[in-house]
Amino acid sequence: MVQLCYVSAFIRLHSYILLLNMKPGDKNSFNSLTKISVNGKSYNFYSLKEAEKNGLAGISKLPKSLKVLLENLLRFEDDITVNKNQIEAIKDWLKSKSSNTEIAYRPARVLLQDYTGIPAVADLAAMREAVKEKNKDPSTINPLSSVDLVIDHSVQVDKFANKNSLKENVDIEFNRNLPLIYLGKKVASMKRNSLFLTGDHRDI
Repeated sequence: MVQLCYVSAFIRLHSYILLLNMKPGDKNSFNSLTKISVNGKSYNFYSLKEAEKNGLAGISKLPKSLKVLLENLLRFEDDITVNKNQIEAIKDWLKSKSSNTEIAYRPARVLLQDYTGIPAVADLAAMREAVKEKNKDPSTINPLSSVDLVIDHSVQVDKFANKNSLKENVDIEFNRNLPLIYLGKKVASMKRNSLFLTGDHRDI
C-alpha cells in the first residue's frame, strides 16, 4: 500500500480568553519602553539595549532564544502574571547557565499538530460544557493566543492508473475522515474571526 503525506485540514482560531489579554503590561521596571518612528507613524517597542542600561547588565551576551523570552517578559510585565523577579531571572541565567524560575511566556501564535491539537480541542470543549452546565457563557473559554491547528495524515491509495486517480483518492479520504473534518468546523465556529479550510478548500 502506497501512502502519501499531505495536509488535510487547517484550523485558525483567532480568539482570546476574556480573563487575560495580550495587551502590554503597565509596569516598566527597567525603562525599556521606547518609541520608534517609521514613515511618519510612531510605534512603541521594548528595547533590550535600554533595559541593559537600566538594571539588566550583561543581557546582550544572552543567547538569542533567551533574548526573545526576555523581550516578552518586559512587554507583559504587570506585577501579576509577570514580575520583576522573573525578568531578573533571565539576566541571572548568565551566572550559572541554568535557572529554576518559572516564567509566564505569552507567544503571539501557537501552532498545534493533530496529536497534540486534538486533545487540546477536546479539553476546550469539555471546559465549555462544564461552564455551560453552570449557566455561564461558554464562549468565554478560548485560547489566550491565536492558534493554528494543522491536521495531517497519510492518504491511502485506493485508485490508480487512471486520470481521475487523484480526485477519487481525495474523495475517499475525505469520506473516511468526515468526523474529524466536522470536529474542525465545529471548533472553528466557536468564535468569530475563525477559519476552517479543508485540503482542497471544499465546503463540507
